[in-house]
Amino acid sequence: MLRCSLLNFIISIIMAQERVFPIFLDGARQEVTGTADVSWDGLTSTIKLNTTGDVTVTVGNANVAGTIVHISNDVTQANIVELSSTVTGDLDQLTFAAKGEFATVMWTGSAWLWLGTQMDASAIADS
Repeated sequence: MLRCSLLNFIISIIMAQERVFPIFLDGARQEVTGTADVSWDGLTSTIKLNTTGDVTVTVGNANVAGTIVHISNDVTQANIVELSSTVTGDLDQLTFAAKGEFATVMWTGSAWLWLGTQMDASAIADS
């Protein structure tokens, strides 16, 4: 019985090393206000855009594979979300134009992966 439990434990460790599990950072939500461009603080999984002018939010590399970042737009400004490192696929930038639009990405350990968006298709930019 002990041998079986040990084998299951070892298999679980091997599987965890080969896969990426989602991680939600527990830092306070990053509120983006005003008109200045900003960078993701790396402490939170939630960014809320509540700007008074058009801004660019740059999301750099995460420290841990599986890190989830959810960005939501709470205004009608043309806010740009830019992933400043390697991206899985060709899409490295989105432009929010309407209140309620959002996007979610996950860091794989070497690149950002878009998990989903809710926005007008014309707002998606391939730079």
